Amino acid sequence: MNEALNIIKNPLLTYEQKVIGLARDAENSLSVLKIPAKTQEYRDKKIICDLYEGSAPYRPRYILPDYEKFMESGSKFLDLKPPTDIWEAVNSLLILYKHVPSITSYPVYIGNIDYLLDPFVKDINEAYKAIKQFLTHIDRTLTDSFCHANIGPLKTKAGTLILKAERELEDSIPNITLKYGKDTPDDFTLDAILTALNIAKPSFANDEMFSSELGNNYAIASCYNGLQIGGGSYTLVRLNLANLAKETNSLDEFMNSILPEAVKLQAEYIEERIRFLVEETPFFESNFLAKEGLISKDRFTAMFGLVGLAECVNHYIDSSSQEKRFGHSKKSNELGLQIIDKLKHEVDRFSSKYC
Repeated sequence: MNEALNIIKNPLLTYEQKVIGLARDAENSLSVLKIPAKTQEYRDKKIICDLYEGSAPYRPRYILPDYEKFMESGSKFLDLKPPTDIWEAVNSLLILYKHVPSITSYPVYIGNIDYLLDPFVKDINEAYKAIKQFLTHIDRTLTDSFCHANIGPLKTKAGTLILKAERELEDSIPNITLKYGKDTPDDFTLDAILTALNIAKPSFANDEMFSSELGNNYAIASCYNGLQIGGGSYTLVRLNLANLAKETNSLDEFMNSILPEAVKLQAEYIEERIRFLVEETPFFESNFLAKEGLISKDRFTAMFGLVGLAECVNHYIDSSSQEKRFGHSKKSNELGLQIIDKLKHEVDRFSSKYC
């Protein structure tokens, strides 16, 4: 009750932030997940971190709707027909964005927006005006830096207008990634580079690499996460290697006992979060995104994150001087690679029922 009252009285929060905070406070009052004592101990020590996803998962962390299908078919739930011009196109997308859940309650992925809008670019001046208003609307209403758009890899009229508009608007939202590949024209790449030098976006993703791992129907969401369109990620839980290293001063014990145990506990915790979402909440049975085929359970994964590798390495070596520390010496870098290789080996041993 005190936390709820603190949220209500906080003068620095907007009304929307208070509503989200109160909802999260209510969710965190529940204890519905089956969490073993050792896992809870690691959570308390900030070794296993669920990144404030909440205690009762009722929506996936990252959702990547099939916006192309939406533009082709419209939505029965939203009573929207397929758009026929640039104004209907941007309006339909803006409406849908308000209904895409996430942990932050803002969509983490808003589509390959150049490809979505390019079929409707008939008059350049009219399209540019619509695209500027579209981007301005996003910046003012989807006020979260994890809101992410893609462009490319091919050059389009809409893509060029988006870059031009971003340079003029200088807005922080949405974040943008250019899928850069062998078919991306040099002039479009240079246009993107000049834009990035001005406003720190777009970022660049290796299209061939992501395509080889995820297929062509992928997207970059929420900064740099490659996920499948029509799916996403149920959850993201992060292992803090810096804090885990404090559990022992023996590198051998860390590599052969502590790290494998922590990976197993975190993977099982991830699985438990997914189990509750899939089996005990009606999200995939009731949400219109699933009912209308804009998302599908079989295109979702889960994300095993990590942080603190440098501190972990430095814990096990003589790091009294900078030249001996991680990132500065061959020995420490090789140890970092050994830890990551061991981590990957342990993660790959886990098989998920849901992913």
